[in-house]
Amino acid sequence: MSLNFDEDTPVQAQEVIASTVKRVNASDKRMINATTDVNQLVPFKYKWAWDMYLKACENNWMPQETSLENDFMQLVSSNQAVDVLAIQRSLAALTNNECCGNGQVSTGIYRCITAPEARQYLLRQGMEEILTTHAYVYAVETLKLDEDAVRVHRDMPTQKAKHAYLAVHVEPFLNPKFATGSFENDQQFLKSLIVYTCAMKGLFSVSDFAQILAMSQKNSMVGLSTIYQKMLRDQRMQVTFGVEVINAVKSENPGLWTPAFRDEVYRLIHQAFELEKAHALALGLPAEFAEYLQCAVGSISNQIGIPSRFAIPTSYKWLAGIMGLMERREVDRTPAEEKKVATTLDWD
Repeated sequence: MSLNFDEDTPVQAQEVIASTVKRVNASDKRMINATTDVNQLVPFKYKWAWDMYLKACENNWMPQETSLENDFMQLVSSNQAVDVLAIQRSLAALTNNECCGNGQVSTGIYRCITAPEARQYLLRQGMEEILTTHAYVYAVETLKLDEDAVRVHRDMPTQKAKHAYLAVHVEPFLNPKFATGSFENDQQFLKSLIVYTCAMKGLFSVSDFAQILAMSQKNSMVGLSTIYQKMLRDQRMQVTFGVEVINAVKSENPGLWTPAFRDEVYRLIHQAFELEKAHALALGLPAEFAEYLQCAVGSISNQIGIPSRFAIPTSYKWLAGIMGLMERREVDRTPAEEKKVATTLDWD
């Protein structure tokens, strides 16, 4: 193939480009259903998404950067079956996300999003989700765990129940024929994104991760805990991103957020909470851990228009700090504000 420097060719090419590409105005961009070029990043409308992309790149990590040699020696020397069981169950949770089509879900969301800044971040998120699988393989091989034993825990009834819940509600993102553009499909997109953000990313790994993080509080499994904290750091940003996208869709399409739709979303979040609470009990976590789970899901749902009043139990302040949660203090509200928070996540 040779370069053609014929003078007519560049001019013709410029005319074709000019006739097909229009300058994008930031005000014309939409999170879904935009008619603007999805590849033109600037001018920015969703600068927060671009900033998250840059921050995620700064946070780049690889599992093998953290040594698990001391963790392995601790497992061999102590021969603590309880710790091995907790690690196996926690790693099984990573494979549970994998079998839910974790990376495929973010790809499906990418397909529906028409804001180039958000699409840029979603591509980076896909890399972070690959690292979850990488971390699983690294931990199993380095700690010399029985992979079959790990996979057995993926079949725990509570894990399978969570998987079945996700399989139904994120199905649109796994369906290549699904597309936004109608009122029904736009609502379906929003509902699936809320389940993905609140349940899959924000709630369904909390109990399993908490067991590993609790070990590090006793100077055990410090290396593995470090890897888990990096995965959690990524997840926290992914949840923050999801919340921003949800609110952008709501703002640009106010007709989608009907009272009936809000109530349906509330029930779905409640169902996810009950599933994770049952899983926490199956893992042997104390009953009061459910209070922390309510705080975890409440802190997210509050940001998407389903307010809740919560306080983090004192015994789990350390976990709240790692997870990035902050205690929400009650403030005086006007009657109008009290009416606004009438729907609460009080599930006791």
